[in-house]
Amino acid sequence: AMSGGTRASSSGARASSGGSGGRGRGGGVAVEITSKAWAAILAVAACAPEDIEGLIFGRLHAGIPVIESFLVAGPVWTVRFDGQKSDCQVRALVAKKEKTGEELLGWCSVRGGFNMSDGARHLALTVRERWLHDATVVHLSGRIAIGCLVLRSSEVSDFGALVIDSSCVCGPDAFPAELCVRSLESTATGMAP
Repeated sequence: AMSGGTRASSSGARASSGGSGGRGRGGGVAVEITSKAWAAILAVAACAPEDIEGLIFGRLHAGIPVIESFLVAGPVWTVRFDGQKSDCQVRALVAKKEKTGEELLGWCSVRGGFNMSDGARHLALTVRERWLHDATVVHLSGRIAIGCLVLRSSEVSDFGALVIDSSCVCGPDAFPAELCVRSLESTATGMAP
């Protein structure tokens, strides 16, 4: 079980540039995610029959973006901010979360990305994910834009466990960010992880 401050990203993503998000260990950009939101993303990664994308929502706590929920939008190329039919669906998801006091923070892509036998992981953003991040930056018009990439193995591990890797980017230039999982207790009480 992950607890407050546990790193969700094993990609070593740390940035020396500031301007977005909080400060991670080592001075890089940090983004926090509640254990509930992280569990929702992992559940989707475990059972998604295809690559999917969704939206991440939350709030700023002491200047640090905290992802509090995740909603699946659909298969890849579903999230659009260009007036197309899917744009209306995305706006409906955003309106639904705004009623709970959460705001759109960014996007999440869950895709197959590595084979355990060769150990190769492709944590770089694809062309589609970079387009999605750029469109989100424009849509948020100056607010912090966060991108979360979750890769699942195409194989089952020796123990039958789900094997994933993740990375997070933040800001208009998609700087790598550290993704820290907040414990439920620290979220409920408002205490820092």
